[in-house]
Amino acid sequence: MKSNHSTPPDFYTGAPLIPEDLWFREDFVSLLHDELRTAHVILSAPRRTGKTSVMDYLAERPPTGFLSLSVFVQDIEHPADFILLLLDLFHSKHPKPFKALFQKTGSLIAKALSKVSDIEAHGFKLTFRSQDEAWRDHWRQYGDEFFAAARSGQNSILLLVDEFPDMILNLHKHHPETVRPFLAWFRGHRLSPHPMKDKVRWLLCGSVNLSSTLDALNCLDEINDLTDVPLPPLTQEQVVEFVHRMLKERGVIFDREIPSLVAGKIGRPIPVFLQMVTQDLYRIWKRRGTDLVLADVDGAFDDLIVASGARDKLQHYYSRIEQ
Repeated sequence: MKSNHSTPPDFYTGAPLIPEDLWFREDFVSLLHDELRTAHVILSAPRRTGKTSVMDYLAERPPTGFLSLSVFVQDIEHPADFILLLLDLFHSKHPKPFKALFQKTGSLIAKALSKVSDIEAHGFKLTFRSQDEAWRDHWRQYGDEFFAAARSGQNSILLLVDEFPDMILNLHKHHPETVRPFLAWFRGHRLSPHPMKDKVRWLLCGSVNLSSTLDALNCLDEINDLTDVPLPPLTQEQVVEFVHRMLKERGVIFDREIPSLVAGKIGRPIPVFLQMVTQDLYRIWKRRGTDLVLADVDGAFDDLIVASGARDKLQHYYSRIEQ
């Protein structure tokens, strides 16, 4: 997106971008808005290509008429923990709509809510668990109550779930008996009512391929209702523009061929590496105090290969592949 900063955005070499610093994704976000009007969506792309940044943008700027809830589920090991995470986040982020939906119901969720003080930041989660010793066994009931209430409100709800495939792998590792029942239950709620008539909309995302994950677990049939929307890689023109803007807006004087040279050398434009190379070019200019020349691009790429920061980023890839 277009930055509103009077100064250029910072370099992002690890954390997701803040929404106002998300560049080049206007058309893709518009496409997601269109798809979410009528379907539940899987956002697919390789690691470090900007999926979480897009998710964060949608969480802060959801489609008109939607309340958004964004959850990171990589460490979830049981369906009950997933449901409780949704409930607790809804309660903390949208307390007034949450109370309006649940307070007048006779649900177990309402009973927990009635015991929570407005000033207790984590009171809902603790109260919820304390009122039902077997709360993990009743995850379907709590989930059904959540969906029934959510669909009765004035607003639609967009649920953005990051690292969903990892959650399924964790369920399989720690509670394998819950995987297919959970997926079947989840699919049932995505199909009935039809997404076009549903006030709840799902956007699932993950670095591990969801289809291959479920295929390995013989559960691939449980997601064939989802619309797969791949995140497109940055184009060469966008890479050139990124390098040019990030350097020029910092007052760097550089050979006009440098952005094109970076685009040609970087190959597949993984944003984190593009950020690291451009940041290193800026540091070279600032440290040396002379104009950047084409040879400095080779220096920046050499630094990317041998620098400890780059090794950390690459080690993260290796660790994920091993998992």
